[in-house]
Formats: sequence, structure tokens, C-alpha cells
Amino acid sequence: MSVPRLRRHPLLASARASADRRGRSRGLTLIEILVVLFIIVLIMWSATVSMGAAAQAEVVRGTNQLASTIRFCYDRARFTGAYYRLHIDFEKRSFQIQRADDAMYLPSTDLDGALFKRDERDLEDQDERDKQAAEAYYSSIASAYLDQQGGGDPLDPYAVSKKEVPRARKPLFDSFESDGTLGELAEPLIFPEGVEIISVQTDSDPEPITEGEADLYFFPRGQTQHAHIQLKGRPKLRQRLVGEEDVVYTIIVQPLTGKVTVESELIALELPDLVGDEEDDQGNKKERRSF
Repeated sequence: MSVPRLRRHPLLASARASADRRGRSRGLTLIEILVVLFIIVLIMWSATVSMGAAAQAEVVRGTNQLASTIRFCYDRARFTGAYYRLHIDFEKRSFQIQRADDAMYLPSTDLDGALFKRDERDLEDQDERDKQAAEAYYSSIASAYLDQQGGGDPLDPYAVSKKEVPRARKPLFDSFESDGTLGELAEPLIFPEGVEIISVQTDSDPEPITEGEADLYFFPRGQTQHAHIQLKGRPKLRQRLVGEEDVVYTIIVQPLTGKVTVESELIALELPDLVGDEEDDQGNKKERRSF
């Protein structure tokens, strides 16, 4: 005996299908939303930390690059016998190695960094000494007699000719030789983004230079200027969150050995103590610093 199959009522079937569709189209639960938000925050935090670490790495790279350039300048001047300088531009945030076309000397300055001024009497005495040196060095009775008689031989290599005493002039500095010997160092090097020059001070500067341009000189006998160069950059994200200040470095250059050290703090250059007044070759008293 067969049992008759019950038919599903159309209204019940329609209600069940509608419930299934509502179940499939329902939104995310609270736990699922929190998990998604956590993943998004984690990704953003990782990206920000990576950017902060990259910014600090740029500061370290720029500092090490400048320190290496200073060491290179010192060795280059000592081995080639030429005069070099490191030219730093605050506005362009760049530095460049330059070589002088002639010997150069740093001018004498007083305690405030101003050039020593010579009065008119000193200048007249200097002119008189220059004239006497020119006559004693370049002139002779024989050369004057030959010139008057017209018997001088222009091809005689031993003939004494009158010359002008060369006067000291300011040397011209330019980038390295154009044959590309030093490659990209001939062009100014720009500091990485986010790296700032705080100050540059040498033992010839009474106060730190914080704007414009600054120079550090290197001499052939293995000497340079005692200098402190301060740089700063942005810290990492977690350091900024706890209120830490910018990352700072001080490049210290020793004058006699050319040794370059990098300190992770701002260190001011301490100028040497004053000594008693001394007289120059003109009998004038002047102040200078002891080393």
C-alpha cells in the first residue's frame, strides 16, 4: 500500500526561499568588521614605520657621505700638493669639493672675526719695501748698461730682464678637472630629502654659520681647519609619538690629523682660550687664540 506524498504548499516554499536569500545576503558580523579594521591599521602602521625608518636612514646616509667627502679632501690635498676647500650651500642644501688654482692663505682676523685693518702708514711702508725688493732682485748695472747701449741679445738665456714683482692675489676655486678624473664629485652633491644643515663653524669663525655659504679649507701639508658641522633629520614614527626630537649629528674635523668623527648629538665648537697681547712685525698689538 503506497503512502501518498504530501505536497508542499506554495506559500511555505516561497517563504523558505526568501529566508535563504536573506541569509545569504546578510552583512558582516561585528567580529568580522573588527578583524578587517585591525588588518587595515596594521598595514598602515607598518607602512608608516617603514617610511620613518627610511627617513632616518637618509639622515645617516647624508651624514656619512659628507664625512667621507671631508676625509677625501684631506687626503687629496696632502697627496697632490694643491689647496682644496669644501663649499657648503645652506639654501641649496648641497656641498661641493673645489680646488684652488694657486696657493692661498687664510686672512688674519681679530677676536670678532673682522679682518685686521692696516693704516695708511703701514701701506706706504709696504709699497716702499716692494719697490726696493723689485730694484734689488730684478735690476743690475749690467742689464741697465746693455739696455741703454742696445747691445742686449734677446736670445741670450743669461740676460737679466726687468720684471714686475708678483703681487699676492686671491686664488680662484673651481670644481675638479674637467677630464672626469673624480667623476660625479665635480658637481654639487645634494643632501637627501629631509636632511637639514644646522650650522658650520671652523676655528676661524667667531660664531657658527647658519645661513648662506660656508667653507672648510684643506692645505697641502696635511692640515685643515678645526670644524664642527651639525646636521638634523626626522626621527622614526615611534620616536615622534613619544615626543622625541629630530635626529641630530655633529661632524667633528681635527685640524692636524684630518680625523673625522660623527657624534649623535649637537656639540658646539669650543674656541681656544685667549693669550696675552702680542706685537706683530709693525709693532702693533694684536690678540690671537692659543691652541
